[in-house]
Amino acid sequence: PTTHRCREHRTTVSALPWGDIAATNALGECDIVLGAELVYQEEHFPALLQTLRVLLASSRSEAVAYFSFCLRGRGEARFESMLEEEGFAAERVPSEMMHPEYQAGNGKGEFVVLVIRRR
Repeated sequence: PTTHRCREHRTTVSALPWGDIAATNALGECDIVLGAELVYQEEHFPALLQTLRVLLASSRSEAVAYFSFCLRGRGEARFESMLEEEGFAAERVPSEMMHPEYQAGNGKGEFVVLVIRRR
């Protein structure tokens, strides 16, 4: 892991194998989880959800994950359904709030940013 100090906050960036509970627990509590282009192979969704469960299991209710991905028709809607089934609240950031390069109708595909919290 790489650790950076920014004033009074500590930021750690780590690669994390999905579904590896021991490695996930070793990270400790997380306030924010960032993930980009993680939602593209449906067979990996259970391990990704398992990892997310551990990361957002913090006693701090404001723990949140931000996942961004391009819609490719590879089960993205199923992933959102699975989040709900697993007890997460997932909200899409409106396209108009994103940088113009990532807004719908840009010719590059539709991008999604999910804000994910434990219910």
